[in-house]
Amino acid sequence: MSSSAATEPPSNPFSPLLSESTTAADLRSAYSTHRDTRLAAQIPLVLKDGVKQDSILAGLVDGTGVDERYGISVVAKVSPQVVEVIGRIAKGLAETASGAIWTPPPSQLHLTLLEVIHSQPSYAALEPLLTQITTTNFLPTLSTIISASPAKLDSPKLGIDAGGLALTFLPSFDTTLQTSTKDDYTHHHLRRDIHATALDSSITPSARYAVPSAHVTVARFLRPLEEKEVAELVGFVRGVNSRLEREELEWRVGEEGWECKAGLVWYGEGDVVAGA
Repeated sequence: MSSSAATEPPSNPFSPLLSESTTAADLRSAYSTHRDTRLAAQIPLVLKDGVKQDSILAGLVDGTGVDERYGISVVAKVSPQVVEVIGRIAKGLAETASGAIWTPPPSQLHLTLLEVIHSQPSYAALEPLLTQITTTNFLPTLSTIISASPAKLDSPKLGIDAGGLALTFLPSFDTTLQTSTKDDYTHHHLRRDIHATALDSSITPSARYAVPSAHVTVARFLRPLEEKEVAELVGFVRGVNSRLEREELEWRVGEEGWECKAGLVWYGEGDVVAGA
């Protein structure tokens, strides 16, 4: 929400890791460690406790429910190669637990760059922030930053937890250089600069996800899974990751375009406020 006249300005959550990282390789290592540690912890939990139905999504799919969580996000469209990989994963998921898993259509696939606000009770609750977004230099500066950014992601790996599956990535840098430096501009730098742009426009973002993470949601659960289905799903995830290790995939964030969306954005939809 809009910042108030506080004595101390809001902090940028992307700055500490950059201060701690000597090189871009260190930054990449931090993302890799976070990703692998989380996956190693989540798989036993899923096998033990199962998965959780997304009851709101299930209601939307069968026509019995509505989504009343309004938000504003800045997202990057994913590359055709990423869409193709996710399409293969979605096909495999349909065969693993038919009718139990929802996968987003290609038009709703996205990488979140900035979550401005989430879970608001109405569109009207977004209006003050939307006014701030559209009447300041936020959107023009955002467009310049994203279009000029060389930030790339690579090394996809499929993650799983009780709420769903996501394709996760690591920030890449120019590995043709003999050494990486602190000045190599990565996806993490891009998110720091976007967050700083929001703060400069008196917009204080409120995000659900902790850094360091770069992920595209691949699937959510429409119903709880049987124990056998959970075991098969975990086996599927492991198989996908084994294959992805042998696949080269790198894409520049924002190359396919970006959008600032408002409204019912939870599943990749919402009204496009601006974009390129």
